[in-house]
Amino acid sequence: MVRSDRGGEYVEPFGEFCSQHGIIHEITPPYSPQSNGVVERKNRTLKEMMNALLESSGLSQNMWGKLF
Repeated sequence: MVRSDRGGEYVEPFGEFCSQHGIIHEITPPYSPQSNGVVERKNRTLKEMMNALLESSGLSQNMWGKLF
């Protein structure tokens, strides 16, 4: 089983591939990040680590680039 949100990353031919190989592709309801609990927590942890590293780097904020 593969679970994804409706971000658009996993569109055809991914669904067809899953069907051919007996993989269940489950899609979470729209606007419900809590459905992806583990992934959302890991993303938050990574963002916080990235921000801490950038903050401690001493670079000015205009050098950080786009933060998600």
